[in-house]
Amino acid sequence: MKAVLPGKPEPRLQALATGFWDSRRVIAYITGNALAILSDYNTLQQTIYDDDETPLEAVAFDETTGRIATCTNRVVRVYQPVGVLEDSLRIQQSTMPAATPETACP
Repeated sequence: MKAVLPGKPEPRLQALATGFWDSRRVIAYITGNALAILSDYNTLQQTIYDDDETPLEAVAFDETTGRIATCTNRVVRVYQPVGVLEDSLRIQQSTMPAATPETACP
């Protein structure tokens, strides 16, 4: 059976992040203004759509905390794991101060 995943990853080096956290593989990629989180190449865990219409520029994954960061050319957003529901990792946006031009993606 062929998996249907949201969007096509952006064609840039910073569009994909992968690693292990809490004995789970995490694969995250950005497509337009969406963040897709997978547990393997064809198992979608969660899709998070950014309310801002500005396309996402980069994604990063921290294996120590399980946090995922995304950014546009103006804003950085950090997401953190909040638990496992039906063997699926759940991520939600964490509270962060507003980004400054120095902390946004180049």
